[in-house]
Amino acid sequence: MKNQFSKIVLLLFIGTMLFGFVNAELFVSAAIDKKNVYPDEVAFLTTRVFNDRNVPVPIVYLRIEGTKDVVFMDEEETPSILKMVENLGAMQTVEIKVKFKVTKYSSDPTPIFVYYGEQQDESDKGLPFVSGTITQTKENKVIVTTTSEKKKDEAGQKIFVEMSMKNSSGKEIRAIAAELLAPAGFDILTDPFVEQTLSDGNVANAKFEVLAPIEVDGEQTVTLGYGYFDELGPHYFQKSFTYSFEKTDKTTLAIIGVVVLVSAVIIYISQTKKQNDVKGTGSDK
Repeated sequence: MKNQFSKIVLLLFIGTMLFGFVNAELFVSAAIDKKNVYPDEVAFLTTRVFNDRNVPVPIVYLRIEGTKDVVFMDEEETPSILKMVENLGAMQTVEIKVKFKVTKYSSDPTPIFVYYGEQQDESDKGLPFVSGTITQTKENKVIVTTTSEKKKDEAGQKIFVEMSMKNSSGKEIRAIAAELLAPAGFDILTDPFVEQTLSDGNVANAKFEVLAPIEVDGEQTVTLGYGYFDELGPHYFQKSFTYSFEKTDKTTLAIIGVVVLVSAVIIYISQTKKQNDVKGTGSDK
């Protein structure tokens, strides 16, 4: 029953793509740089837009979206992404590349749709034509687990990220590397992690620490990027962690600074007075 359902979905998907090509003036196709992708592996979708007219097309709208567990990686991770092609010349082809990843493994094919047209409604759903492609996730035997937390210490607000990579693939993997990526103004306090090889059954661990700037405000995302080589070639992955920050008022910081300074002066005077009292008592004897 499951296979039959998958075949029906696949036929419907192919039929929908073919329907898009009845628009003889614009041809849109999509292709993925990898035949199979691991969960959280970064891949690229290339969309080609061809103008089969003898005159330019002022604007072409594109809405790229996948099924659940597919996210596109532009300025942030989203389930769909909007693009525009302006002034597409006669008989001209334009390519648009976007990064995406599939967040969970599935044995079923994962379709990605590209809706397109020269007009759209306010909801961005009114695009009359569709093209697309299909990707397939591959179960990964190199198991990576991550944890993250936000803490505050004397240096300020920090985000800590830990990674554990266990190789259960049955083969050695090579050139393992990991690093933390953070927004502008954040101070990454740990160096990238590098390991030459990781044998089957072994585990590699890494910890990362990043300091947020004083003026940070709102939701901020740090990303753990990691990768390695296996028998299929290079693989690069990303996992993101988002935390909310509240901007610290500079006046408040100044008041705190004054309070700390006054407290230090009071403590210093108190200790000095005690020392003088002790000396005076000793000289009376």
